[in-house]
Amino acid sequence: MPSINPTSQSIAGPGGAGTPVAVTAVPGCAWTSASNAAWLTMTAGTSGTGNGTVGFNVAANTSTSRTGTLTIAGRTFTVDQAACPYEIDRTSQTIGGDGGVGTPVAVTTQAGCPWTSAANVSWLRITSGASGTGSANVTFTVDSFDDSSRAGTLTIAGRTFTINQERCTATLTPENQSVSSSGGSFSVLLATQTGCHWTVTSNAAWLTTDDASGIGVMTVNYRVLPNGGGNRTGRLTVVVSGEQETLTVSQGSN
Repeated sequence: MPSINPTSQSIAGPGGAGTPVAVTAVPGCAWTSASNAAWLTMTAGTSGTGNGTVGFNVAANTSTSRTGTLTIAGRTFTVDQAACPYEIDRTSQTIGGDGGVGTPVAVTTQAGCPWTSAANVSWLRITSGASGTGSANVTFTVDSFDDSSRAGTLTIAGRTFTINQERCTATLTPENQSVSSSGGSFSVLLATQTGCHWTVTSNAAWLTTDDASGIGVMTVNYRVLPNGGGNRTGRLTVVVSGEQETLTVSQGSN
């Protein structure tokens, strides 16, 4: 009876061509070979006479480790395949009610390992990386939202990525500032959720800022001109998602 060498092989998750199997048989002795698993494909040597070689290909494995066999010249050849490893660089992100572009999610795996990604709610959209092979990034967008909070998920390379979205709000620290008649440069801390857009306006010509708009947490710088008259009060108004927060600036006179 013919013999084969080797009788087994271990294959990594990405799959590919296996090492050819040598068949040893006496001249004139006919034999056949066949796959017993859908993910193992014969590429050469489905039949032969005497000595020969059998080639096969292994599909990428995106699930768990598995074992399959080929029957070659009446002998059993065993293929053990590991699963492709998939990791994402983080599992969640919090974004403000204004929505917009999320921070890309990095997928890490072996070269040749395929994967897909999909949004599980209508207000999340994959913009690149709906499918890929090997390590790559997935990008997504989030619709705007004006209620209190919500959560949705993306499935990326079999992993769950959660987006927590909160209504945009803002706080100013401090809310009141007293300055001398000489004026000068000052700042106020504007705290809001990641991705939230805001604008700043002044109600006084002597109270100005170059930071008229921005996104997320920021130190807003402003200037107060010297005061040659009586005491005066001005306001910087921050608007986030239709809500207002005000910094009141009081300036003394000479």
